[in-house]
Amino acid sequence: MRDHIYNQTIKHRVCDIDKIESWLNKLYKWMFINSNCISFSEFLIKEKELEKELEHLVLGLINAQRATGISLRFFSEIDSIYQSLENDIKAYLSSDLDFKSRASVIVSSPGFFAVYAYRVSYVFYQLDLSVLSQVCSGYARKLTGIDICYKAVIARGFIIDGGIGVIIRENVKINHNVRISSGVILGGIFSNKQEYVIVDHNVIIKNNVSIQTQNITIGAYSVIEQNQIIKQSVKPHFCIEV
Repeated sequence: MRDHIYNQTIKHRVCDIDKIESWLNKLYKWMFINSNCISFSEFLIKEKELEKELEHLVLGLINAQRATGISLRFFSEIDSIYQSLENDIKAYLSSDLDFKSRASVIVSSPGFFAVYAYRVSYVFYQLDLSVLSQVCSGYARKLTGIDICYKAVIARGFIIDGGIGVIIRENVKINHNVRISSGVILGGIFSNKQEYVIVDHNVIIKNNVSIQTQNITIGAYSVIEQNQIIKQSVKPHFCIEV
């Protein structure tokens, strides 16, 4: 039986989850936390180290030449990832949530970390590395209690207030400057992959709201109060109260 177990590990290669999670943490610190005040040259060296580490992580999944290309392509998207996350931070700071500084968002918001992991996983998905996307999403779920599918589309300025119990499934499109709270479920398990839950810009969705019906649009500037099950589209500038 031992030989069978061993052969299965060789035949069905699985990436090193612990190392990917560690790499995701190191990337987060590189992007946002320079507690040792390293110089810019050291900062660039650290980037190269992260790039090389990613290359080694994907070697078990794809060939060496493609692994190098994937790593380079991922880091070519860093500016885009960072700009989206900067907009997310600005949204937190301009809200009425209890975040007084950029640092407070970075070190204490589970929602922000979950969205960081999502934005990284979405790039991996675009690079046809869904396995890494799944590891990133799973890690964020373990740490924060927030489950964001890497196939979802989420624009800039996204806020998750609290976050435990939030589920955002693959058939969800969220426009810019949207805020959701703990217990919100967006998207269902639809047989038709072209059916979506669409949340337009500047929408607020409060605690324990469920929107799982297919082909629903939540109109811009609308507010959905807590503990609601939404089964039809909501007009723009509309408030659904308890």
